[in-house]
Amino acid sequence: MECSTTCSSNENICDSNNKNDFDESKEAEGVWSPDIENSFNEALQLYPPCGRRKIVLSEEGKMYGRNELIARYIKMQTGKSRSRKQVSSHIQVLARRKSKEIQNQIQEKHTREQARQQLANMSSAQIVSDFKIKENLSLCNDNRNKSPKFVDNNINSFSNTQGISRFSSIHHPTPLVANSKLLDTSSFLLRPNQIPPIMACTNTHNMYLKNDSPNDLISHNHTPIPAMWNVPHMSRASSLSDQSSLLGPHLYVGRSIATPKMRLLELSVFVEAKEYPVKIEKGFGMKNYCKHVFAHLNSTESSLGHPFLEHIEISQIWDKYPETDGLKEYFERGPQDAFFMVKFWIDMNFDVLPQWNQLSTIIFEGVENVKSKLSTKICSFGRQVLERIEEQSPILENGISIYRFENVPMCDYMRKFIIKLSSLKEHSLMNSVLENFTILQTVTNAFTGEILLCIAFAMEVSISDQGSQYHIYKLIRNSNLPTLSNFSN
Repeated sequence: MECSTTCSSNENICDSNNKNDFDESKEAEGVWSPDIENSFNEALQLYPPCGRRKIVLSEEGKMYGRNELIARYIKMQTGKSRSRKQVSSHIQVLARRKSKEIQNQIQEKHTREQARQQLANMSSAQIVSDFKIKENLSLCNDNRNKSPKFVDNNINSFSNTQGISRFSSIHHPTPLVANSKLLDTSSFLLRPNQIPPIMACTNTHNMYLKNDSPNDLISHNHTPIPAMWNVPHMSRASSLSDQSSLLGPHLYVGRSIATPKMRLLELSVFVEAKEYPVKIEKGFGMKNYCKHVFAHLNSTESSLGHPFLEHIEISQIWDKYPETDGLKEYFERGPQDAFFMVKFWIDMNFDVLPQWNQLSTIIFEGVENVKSKLSTKICSFGRQVLERIEEQSPILENGISIYRFENVPMCDYMRKFIIKLSSLKEHSLMNSVLENFTILQTVTNAFTGEILLCIAFAMEVSISDQGSQYHIYKLIRNSNLPTLSNFSN
């Protein structure tokens, strides 16, 4: 009765509300309005496909599926509700449509069959992301009149300032670590140029190009970009070997530890023993081989589809490194696009014996066939404890300069440090030690002294049972970025 009375006294309002309800229901099942579609595309960029895995938001400590996060984001941005099932249905419809369009665009029968097989092995979310990448690749035709130039990754690709604030409060999935404000990424500004209208996903190895960004590097003399279905299986060698095409280091800039001249491929710190004691039925026995990885970062698989790196204001952390020949001095010398930070959650769930081998491996690839110098500075309370310098001439592999610093024994200081750290047992005690322990690693041209890469490392103990974790940040100088209230916590 109350409803009918309201309708009779406010007939126009009632009719209007019914019309809106009809439009929204129609919108949910069919074509979404532009604001919902835009928010949907933005959410695809922020939350890449992760299969059946859940994403943990560090501030809330809650686990979400990807579609839940997309629906949540749409609600935050537009005020309109979409369920995770509606999001899933929308992705599936787009995937079927895009799959047909991709196959219809291929004339050659064999290539079409290859594309069909690849698409059959991809999820709907991956197909949608891949097609959006392909759409962006086609934008290169619009840039033919632009001369090639280097791109500043910090250029704002949005014309309005509202875009900045609307993304600053977004919660990004990060490793769940106790007492870690450093990885509370809601306090970091996700720059607008890090959220292009269409972008690739994290868990598939795909290619992304954005108009007014990496595509500005294109001139009309460049070779055409390969079709997107060739990219997922692009070998690491091809990423740098063909500089006449766009499969060069520029595509990695902003997405991984990379500059136009050099890229980090792999970093690993581990302990190994040829024999080690294990518990058996009647006491202890010896096992032939053991290897435990404390920290591992692997970029050998293509990171072209990774989201853009988050930014940290470098002045918030450079007091953790030496004043002379330290992070601040290097950054002022430049080039400033070569500076990164890696936060490691190291796996210390292992008893380290003094006689075991403690080793490290780090591999880079570059575009110049020159000798490089790798400097590793161990710092405690912002002061340099020691520096290790290694020089390496590259090995050419398919036209790429590969620098391999493999299975390098750790110095005595680091050996003793790891053994003592391992003996503490409690994570809280380990973290208190690691709070003021940092490493600064710099790769330079051995002849000119030019900085090719500079990586600042900070560490905390992993509480996960899945081994070590890491998060990469881009270091920039920008007073407008939010400050980092507590570096170590």
